[in-house]
Amino acid sequence: MAELGTPINKSFTSEISKVGREYLITDCQTETVVVFLDRAEVTRSLVCKVTKGENEIIVKNLSKWVDTDSIRVEGRGPATIAEVAFRTKYLTSEEQNNVKEEKDKIRKKLEDAKRSRDVLDHKHKRLEKQRNVLDGFADNAIKGSGIPTTDATTNPSFLSKDNLVGMTAFLELFDRQAGRLDDNLHYLQLEQDKNSELIKVLEQKLGDSSRHRIHTEERELAVLLEALENSEVTLYISYVVTHASWEPCYDIRVYSEEKQLKIQYYGVITQGTDEDWFDTKICLSTAQPSVGGEVPVLSTQKLTFKPKPLMMMRRPMSRGFAGFGVRQKKSISSEMSAAEYDIEPVFDEVEEEGPCDMPMVMTKVSVSLASQLSLLIRIISVWLCSSGKVVAVPSRRSENVLNDGGTFGSTDDACLTLALSLPNKLLAGQTESLQFPVMDVNTSEVKESITTTMYEIARRSTIPSDNTEHKVTVAIIDLKPEFTYQTVPKMSAKAYLKAKVRNTSPYALLTGTSNIFLDNTFIAKSELKAASPNEEFVCSLGVDPTIKIEYKPLVKYREQSGLISKTTMITYKQVIEVKNTHRDTITIQVVDQLPRSTEEKIKVTLIEPVIKHPEKYDPSKPIRLNLANNVEWNLEIAAGETKELVLKYSIEHPSNEQIESIEAHNTSNA
Repeated sequence: MAELGTPINKSFTSEISKVGREYLITDCQTETVVVFLDRAEVTRSLVCKVTKGENEIIVKNLSKWVDTDSIRVEGRGPATIAEVAFRTKYLTSEEQNNVKEEKDKIRKKLEDAKRSRDVLDHKHKRLEKQRNVLDGFADNAIKGSGIPTTDATTNPSFLSKDNLVGMTAFLELFDRQAGRLDDNLHYLQLEQDKNSELIKVLEQKLGDSSRHRIHTEERELAVLLEALENSEVTLYISYVVTHASWEPCYDIRVYSEEKQLKIQYYGVITQGTDEDWFDTKICLSTAQPSVGGEVPVLSTQKLTFKPKPLMMMRRPMSRGFAGFGVRQKKSISSEMSAAEYDIEPVFDEVEEEGPCDMPMVMTKVSVSLASQLSLLIRIISVWLCSSGKVVAVPSRRSENVLNDGGTFGSTDDACLTLALSLPNKLLAGQTESLQFPVMDVNTSEVKESITTTMYEIARRSTIPSDNTEHKVTVAIIDLKPEFTYQTVPKMSAKAYLKAKVRNTSPYALLTGTSNIFLDNTFIAKSELKAASPNEEFVCSLGVDPTIKIEYKPLVKYREQSGLISKTTMITYKQVIEVKNTHRDTITIQVVDQLPRSTEEKIKVTLIEPVIKHPEKYDPSKPIRLNLANNVEWNLEIAAGETKELVLKYSIEHPSNEQIESIEAHNTSNA
């Protein structure tokens, strides 16, 4: 009997009475790999023999990128999984030397195998040269013996007894030598193939050794089994590793004659997990395990006024109390508000010996000591900010002054205490005891994908840990497109072919790069937008040179009117010509720009074409004004036909004002 889904127990340190069996992670067969967008879940199987009682199975050389919290172990067979533990062992000096010696042995074997390869290559060249010499000798012998190559009657002496005996002897010699050389070449080729396979195995071992032993630590998984009898059990070990990902890419093939569109859907897998996935079942998932499943809590947004910045100027001043001085502009009463007087900050340098040299600030007016200390606190905070420190200080200086009794108010007492203690804290390196404000943290943007889907790849694949792209086929989708054209001649005088398609397949299409093929000819690269099953999407298929677009020069007319308040009116006329040299009728959308006024005194009037209710956007209208204030024409143009479009509008504004044109870039033409 077996216990399924046993999680890892990191605290498992119990002693095992029986000596356990050790395996490498590469000894475990890779059953399935589920590749997510930023990680992968690997499931491996291990068949091992157990004896009655307690058995410890140790699996070594786990990837350094494994998520230890994700390790799960299941089993099949007459045993119970008692405990599972993940351990990190640091190699001793002796073990590190053993590892180095093992790598050196593999490296020496590899060097010997490569030398043998060179010897075999030279031997192969010699045998081939001997074979060529033998063939050349046979050709020359035939030419020199007078043996005819076409007509036997031209030289009847070739049938003489001597010639026949010599020819027979030569043919026997040729057969023996050619057969020997052919056999040697055949067996030599087998030996070369065997040597190449040995080199491949040694390079693989050396690569595995380098990857798994790059650090002086070893990660292993210990599984404690309680077996009911001597038997054979199968363990299924699953875990999540990072440094593995996949992204979609597409080959979009358009067949103009059949009016068909074929999408070849690929998954491009990249992994550098330090583990090779040999002959395994691959599944591609659109899930994002890093995104939490709980609904986030929305905080309360509070608004307040920003504190006014403190303006400071450096200038010399006389020494005063605690290393700073005061210059008095005029005498004022202590009962009067300091805000009524001109307060000018001045600076002095602290000349006393100490670990910090801090600029100090005081006002030119004689105000209460508490007000001065409050201002001092703000100045010290500015110095802290310039030094890379952050400290919370009052947003404005205290306006309290000395009471009649000569004592400080409660606010001033707090300011005085903080001001007197702050320099000592700074000198003693105790700024961490101050109250620091919470700092903002820049977070990455999480992009939500469409509904989570898993694609199971039909054929088993091998994905090595080499950080290179490996392409697997997800699906081949046949769709019925509706072809249209679109042109924005002001930006590009070209017609772009588009296909409006409904995704009738059960596959969710993710955003990815696509290669566009028109009638088996590569024409462009594009990006396919995400589309769920049964959702419509538009696929851009690049430029069609059979549709000619001419964007003629803009014509302007200027007029002035008015006696007192003069106005200027400029009329613009833009002509666009579209010619269809294709053999079929086409549907094309032409988009051109109509300026939009953001000022009341600037008036834009559309003269041609005439659009009723331009404020209401209706895609079914043949001529309309879209949300970006651009004019759209939907046209049907027969084969060989040319159509001319005219956009005419006027701009009226005061003559004493100049118009500035600002381009507001849109994400689409709609």
